[in-house]
Amino acid sequence: DGQQWTLEAGALVLADQGIAAVDELDKMRCVTGDTLVHLADGRITRISTLAREAEAEGSIEELSNGRTIRDVDFTAWTMTADGRLVERPVTAIHEYDAPTDLTEVTLESGESLTATDDHPFFVFEDGQRVERSAADLQQGDWVYVPKHLTPSATDGGAVSSPAQSEMSEPYMPPAMGAVLGYLSGDGNVYYERQESSYGIRFTNKEEQLLADFERACNEAFDAEPVRHPSEQRDDGVGTVRLHGREYADAVIKAGMNLEAYDGKSFPDGVSKGGRRTKAAFVRAMADSEGTVDTASNNVRLSSASMELLQGIKSVLLEFGVSCQIRTRERPEKRDLHVLAITSADSLRAYNRHIGFTLERKQAALEEVCAAVDGDRTIVDVLPDCGALLQELRESLRLYQTECGLDDATYCNFENGDANISLDRAETVLTAFETRVERATEDASRLSDTSDWERLEELKARYNVSQRELAEETRFSQQQISRGWGENEAVRDVVRQRLETITERVSNTDVSPLRELVDGDVKWRRVADVESTTEKPDDDRISLLRGELAELLGCGTANAEQQAKELIATEPETDSWQAVRDELKRHGIPLQRLADDLDVAGSTVSRWFRGVVDTDRFDEVRDVAESCISENHRCIRSLLLEIESRRESKVYDLTVEGTHNFVANGMVVHNSEDRSAMHEALEQQSISVSKAGINATLKSRCSLLGAANPKYGRFDQYEPIGEQIDLEPALVSRFDLIFTVTDQPNEEEDANLAEHIINTNYAGELHTHRENTATSNVTEEEVANVTEEVEPTIEAELLRKYIAYSKRNCYPTMTEEAKKEIRDFYVDLRARGQDDDSPVPVTARKLEALVRLAEASARMRLADSVEQEDAERVIEIVRSCLQDIGVDPETGEFDADVVETGQSKSQRDRIKDIKSLISEIEEEYDEGAPIEEVLDRAEEMGTERSKAEHEIEKLRQKGDVYEPKTDHLRTV
Repeated sequence: DGQQWTLEAGALVLADQGIAAVDELDKMRCVTGDTLVHLADGRITRISTLAREAEAEGSIEELSNGRTIRDVDFTAWTMTADGRLVERPVTAIHEYDAPTDLTEVTLESGESLTATDDHPFFVFEDGQRVERSAADLQQGDWVYVPKHLTPSATDGGAVSSPAQSEMSEPYMPPAMGAVLGYLSGDGNVYYERQESSYGIRFTNKEEQLLADFERACNEAFDAEPVRHPSEQRDDGVGTVRLHGREYADAVIKAGMNLEAYDGKSFPDGVSKGGRRTKAAFVRAMADSEGTVDTASNNVRLSSASMELLQGIKSVLLEFGVSCQIRTRERPEKRDLHVLAITSADSLRAYNRHIGFTLERKQAALEEVCAAVDGDRTIVDVLPDCGALLQELRESLRLYQTECGLDDATYCNFENGDANISLDRAETVLTAFETRVERATEDASRLSDTSDWERLEELKARYNVSQRELAEETRFSQQQISRGWGENEAVRDVVRQRLETITERVSNTDVSPLRELVDGDVKWRRVADVESTTEKPDDDRISLLRGELAELLGCGTANAEQQAKELIATEPETDSWQAVRDELKRHGIPLQRLADDLDVAGSTVSRWFRGVVDTDRFDEVRDVAESCISENHRCIRSLLLEIESRRESKVYDLTVEGTHNFVANGMVVHNSEDRSAMHEALEQQSISVSKAGINATLKSRCSLLGAANPKYGRFDQYEPIGEQIDLEPALVSRFDLIFTVTDQPNEEEDANLAEHIINTNYAGELHTHRENTATSNVTEEEVANVTEEVEPTIEAELLRKYIAYSKRNCYPTMTEEAKKEIRDFYVDLRARGQDDDSPVPVTARKLEALVRLAEASARMRLADSVEQEDAERVIEIVRSCLQDIGVDPETGEFDADVVETGQSKSQRDRIKDIKSLISEIEEEYDEGAPIEEVLDRAEEMGTERSKAEHEIEKLRQKGDVYEPKTDHLRTV
């Protein structure tokens, strides 16, 4: 009907008009426009600024409550499923009207992000990564943040990010980075149009820094700064100025603004430079506003602008420097934000890559680096990992004193009384990995000839008691003790038991801990979660209006209206008087023309008044038009920012292959909502909630979902429910489920290869004929090859056929069809009448048969559902059930395979084994020995491998636990 649906990694559906798509993101999950996004090229910029840049080249799709900008060309840092940080392309930017209520999340380390209430965050909980919406976050939750952002990480292999190489330096040289750093600290830009006063200045009491600012200005602009005697104070504070509009324009273009104190922002241009430029910026800022505390061993940077420090914090990640931001509230003054670098590794990385220009601060930094040790900070920790440490330690058969740390300290970590730092976790991990390596070596060296001395050594090393040696053998503990050192039969049994123990230790998987220690992410605790409202920034709007009024030389009350009228009309520049009038309308002083023409201002004034004749009118007009054009650009930019400040917006990025990105120093995430399919299948409706607009739409279509198996390939011996990563309640609502398997078949493979090769060949011939002037390929040849690979039914014809049948055919069921479906369903259900038999199908399958039979009749353009339609769908359903509804162990139809993800036989087996563990644990003080459970399970008819599999599942679900290694207790 002329409507367009937005495709966002959603489910394909067979809609009224053919194939369409349903957007699974049924809720708006966005961040506010001031959120700083860390791009892969090194840029750190507001997401709203990113949208403004993208709209110039991308295609814009208008929405009822916002818009989507597509065809964007940049990449962002994102996190993979295994916790790696990689670069991925961004495919779209979404901009929506901000909802009434938002949530501001602040971390203990200073990161802050304002997002919609349902925006998901990654949270580390019980050793797992889970998603939690912003509104549901609680104080103390551990949120994912980047550990570092180094170039070369992409899904496609290692690359060198241009922004990190010397090739990127021409975007902004290090000297310019230093200028911007000094201005961000104790400097500013002055831009007084009415007085024609422009330039930059830096004020400080350190002569070394004043001289370095002069040096940086000279290198960046090839100009000599000045020190006016009237600005040099008796207390040693001096001011360096660089006069000139071109210098003020240059730093503004680089991202400096005209605001001071808390209005300063991180210059976007710095992030376009290379590592030396970024280091120069941070160094200059730290020289100006930083301190080195040799008593507390830290480096601190202070600013009234949180946004400026957040930008610096993101830049430091590229140098491997971690830091935190704290806020000091000062009554009747602006709040002061302090960025602190405290950890030993970060302090040394800061010294190595950045440092200070001021010699006394650099000396203090080197003193701190020499004094600090790796264990002094508890900022970087592995949260709530006590259970993982205990599990690995017990599996490795280590005492707490053998884990590389003081036993009391390690005990605190394992008991959960404290979180282990990354440094200490590395020490513990080294002890664990050393244990695995030693156990592998010991297991390989055990042999029939092992002597008692060797066995005694291994018994002590792996903390094995004689009671444990006697378990599961024909000897008692007393017999082991009496025969130790003498009885050869005892020696063989002990060797076998030690061989089993060392093999188990060597097979311990310590990779989960290694991934946490070496991963690209770390965790910060949530300090505060506060409901807020995205309101128009009235203070900023007033400031922008004032700047607009100053630009036009008018009052602030009508500045916007005058600006809109000014850029809506073409300037008249066909005479001296016309040019003069236009310059006056635009508030452009004649001195600006004089500067560009390299003449005195009085000379230009006499030209316009006709006092002096000149033949330079064309040149004057060109310069005036250039100034007016620049003026229009500034006006448009100011009007656009005023509008965006007035109408609050929220933003989101669509990232290829994922839906998360690094922003404001956090990994923020927008997950696809699979539950949206559940409503469409159950209630035939789709609920939409975006930007405060709630609506329920009729789906009126079938839903076709396609995906890879959970483990990449189908396992014919595992229930289908375990191989589809969807909730059983959702899976069971699909009428048909087909497994598309990849089975090698010589004939089918040959046919497929022939078809693909012919298809490509047809495309090659067509391209060659269209793009090669001397092509000898005829149109007839292209047509003949194309005809061979064309589908039997054209896609357009099939689409029209389906649309016609959908609109015009409303078949009714005949008695023969009813009987066929009824009989099939009743016969199938009859197989489950025995008490011990599984239920083959549920009533939901009966409804599916009716729907499919009606669809079969529609495909025939028939008005009635005949017996042949019923037989056709019964055959399809039977085939489908044979693929996905059969218990692989019994070969019987079992609805539970799909409905619950477990077959009845598997469920019964789990129940039996749990009961068995409960029975055996009563006979042993330390719980039921696993070997005893497995032996009795075999006696009951359960294969040993299946019993082991079910025990592992019970352990994962928390239904059983190990009070001691290789012993089980039920919960």
